[in-house]
Amino acid sequence: MTGVAQNLPYWTIMPVIIAPAIIFGCNALLFVSLFTRLPDLAAHLSLDKGALGTVILCSGIGGVLSTTVAGRIVARLTPPVASIIGIIIMAACVFSMTYASVPVLALLFFIMGANNTILEVAQNLVSLRIEEDTGRKVLARSHGFWSAGMIVGSAISAGMTNAHISPQLHIGAMGVLAIALCCVIVPLFAPRNWPVAAPVETRKRRITLPNKAIFLLCLTIWGLVLLEGAAYDWGVFFLREVNLFSPAVASLVYGAMSVSMFIMRMTGDSLRARVSDGAILRGAAVAGFLAVVLLLVGRSVPVATIAMLLMGVSAAMVFPVAVAIANGRSGLDGGDGIAALSATLTLAHIGVPPLMGFIAEGAGLPFVFGILLLPIALTFVLAPRVAGRS
Repeated sequence: MTGVAQNLPYWTIMPVIIAPAIIFGCNALLFVSLFTRLPDLAAHLSLDKGALGTVILCSGIGGVLSTTVAGRIVARLTPPVASIIGIIIMAACVFSMTYASVPVLALLFFIMGANNTILEVAQNLVSLRIEEDTGRKVLARSHGFWSAGMIVGSAISAGMTNAHISPQLHIGAMGVLAIALCCVIVPLFAPRNWPVAAPVETRKRRITLPNKAIFLLCLTIWGLVLLEGAAYDWGVFFLREVNLFSPAVASLVYGAMSVSMFIMRMTGDSLRARVSDGAILRGAAVAGFLAVVLLLVGRSVPVATIAMLLMGVSAAMVFPVAVAIANGRSGLDGGDGIAALSATLTLAHIGVPPLMGFIAEGAGLPFVFGILLLPIALTFVLAPRVAGRS
């Protein structure tokens, strides 16, 4: 690089989206690789849905505990470094799960949950710093690359499953790929010169707690977050066990959700410039409601695909909107707003995975998805309370 280039701001010589694209994309790639093979891992360990949900609960517990200090940890490491370390830890966890016994699986979900909250804060702060430095909106597009990672990961999972590749080889290969991409590319393109974290003051509260604004925000988006979580955790089970799709077809239909999420998020920054946050959330609630109805009444591949596409539309802008509100209008500083948002949502989710699993064992997965219509309707009612531009 020439001396002139070295004196230029990094965004004038490098595409600003590359670092968050790699971080968000690799995060999603690892996530979808695990959850598309989770039915196979559960069958190998003879876990029913209730038991598997209890194991997944450990992830929520880890997330709740880590969110109280996530902002401080990220500030100490800097968001780019924390993101790279987070991807390495996540890759190690999901690969180890393919060999784990039930107790070890629970421990690994706990570690993954704790790590995921820190990674969530770090990757969003990278995007927000780019917006601050360049004046260019990249937050929704950054989350769009999460969807891109889900699309790629779902396609790879379908191919791996159809070719009878073991979960160990499949997830191990994705872990190596994710670590290599983050370690090589992120340091080259991420924002530089992060402020040094201030020393901890003895009288300053060492943990981040949610305030009224965060609670209202979380209550507003709760139904949509539950639907997205249900789709991620139990969507493949629904497609394979209720719709009776083959593993390969189920993986492809499951990936339709990520296709629509990707499209929505890549256009979401311009959408937020024209439409209020409340209107976006209301539109997401309508899409989510229709998605559940279609999923419940249709059993064909086309209907299920449309339902998953609508779920993607429903979920696409929820977290980008919530992150922007938490960071800019919650009254909390820096990453503390994002950490508090993550803490409250994780706490709201902490009983959901096992509850859904136990309900599914007794009443079936259609009932589990059907009861989500009530909190989604609540989202539509409360959305105007958080209306505005961020």
